[in-house]
Amino acid sequence: MLLMSAIVAGQTPPVSWNINELAGAAKALTPAELPALRSRAEAGEARAQFLLGLAYEYAFAGLPKDLAEALRWDKLAAQQGIALAETWVGDFYYDGLGVAMDYGEALSWYRRAAERGHAQATRYIADFTLFGLGTARDPKQAAVWYARAAEQGDGRGQARLALLSPPCEDDFCAVVRTLLISRDNGFKDLKGPRSIEPFKDVFAGTLKPAGADACKVTAADSTQKAGAEYECVFPSSVEELTAKVRAALPDGWVSEVQDLALLAGPDDFDLALSLSGVGLKIIAPYREPRP
Repeated sequence: MLLMSAIVAGQTPPVSWNINELAGAAKALTPAELPALRSRAEAGEARAQFLLGLAYEYAFAGLPKDLAEALRWDKLAAQQGIALAETWVGDFYYDGLGVAMDYGEALSWYRRAAERGHAQATRYIADFTLFGLGTARDPKQAAVWYARAAEQGDGRGQARLALLSPPCEDDFCAVVRTLLISRDNGFKDLKGPRSIEPFKDVFAGTLKPAGADACKVTAADSTQKAGAEYECVFPSSVEELTAKVRAALPDGWVSEVQDLALLAGPDDFDLALSLSGVGLKIIAPYREPRP
């Protein structure tokens, strides 16, 4: 109720919520605590609304998993100007959880959170701008957003800004750097339509470096503990392709070259990119699927 009073009085509500603390509190909820929590949520308490949203999202406290109901409660918290809740709502539209996938709507929620200084939302805006999700693809403007996220203390934003600096002089360079950044989420935002290939999830690549004949994304393989791969075929020689890729990467990014067949990034990127014949392959790190 103090939060509601602050809003009525025109004061800025608190924006610094800790998701780990909130997730722990939601997981610890018992069925006996739900009536009181729901009562507080219905009275307008933002924290109670968000906890109830988490409970429905992850089926805590004996509640059924209900993503639409989770989103409804999260929105109520977000509408009170809570940056974390605004970002959370954006994630629902980005992933299509309990609602149709809508990059434009997700971006609008991230913008609201970013205006309150939420570093993760600011980085998401940079990602959307880099990949062309819900807005025009603009690597230079994405770098501006990554710089803003870095200033807000976001480590991933800082790492991505470093990979985009200095700015590229051509689109081949911009696309290669974008692909290296998109490997962080297994090329989820660049997969394109699904195609058919025995025993594999293969997608037509929607972002293609200049000069490539064809590109595709192969999904991660949990049985082999292998990350997703983005692969393009070029008509040029491996020497020409190697020179173009090396020129596209910032100084210091290439740490190992073996017979013009392997390029490796800095430690925080691990092995990322390889050249073979006339193909360019960018490899995403393998991550266990979320439960």
